[in-house]
Amino acid sequence: MRRRDAELSSRVQNHAVMKTVRDVLSSDRSTRSATIVVVEDEVLVRMVAADYLRYRGFRVVEAGTADEAIRVLGAGERVDVVFSDVQTPGSPDGFALARRIRREQPGVKVILTSGAPRPAAAACELFEAGPVMRKPYELGEVARRTGQFVARTS
Repeated sequence: MRRRDAELSSRVQNHAVMKTVRDVLSSDRSTRSATIVVVEDEVLVRMVAADYLRYRGFRVVEAGTADEAIRVLGAGERVDVVFSDVQTPGSPDGFALARRIRREQPGVKVILTSGAPRPAAAACELFEAGPVMRKPYELGEVARRTGQFVARTS
């Protein structure tokens, strides 16, 4: 357990590749691969998912809230998929973020994830935008589903 804690602590300290909203707004848009916005308020969960997606070849932008994700989406940055936790701090939550994306940017696919049960009606309403993935999720499944959505939009 100590070794795992030490590795995690080291990983957190060395996490220099984290993209922020400011990084996106000033980034060079001339070269791009598929762009995924990972929306997760738990920083360690977000870092692991984002790093894995980067390892799999995706360009990743991290957001701690749905509001940050909305700023990224509104900055003119091409986004292919938003991978968002349902429960995010503030307003909107992940469901409201998915509804807004469907309404304003229907070409952007949404994958929602949650560790807590939510009303079935809300999940069914957004099913075509991507079924809710239950936490804890397998990173390989995140990459597989993201890749499928990217392939459909290309």
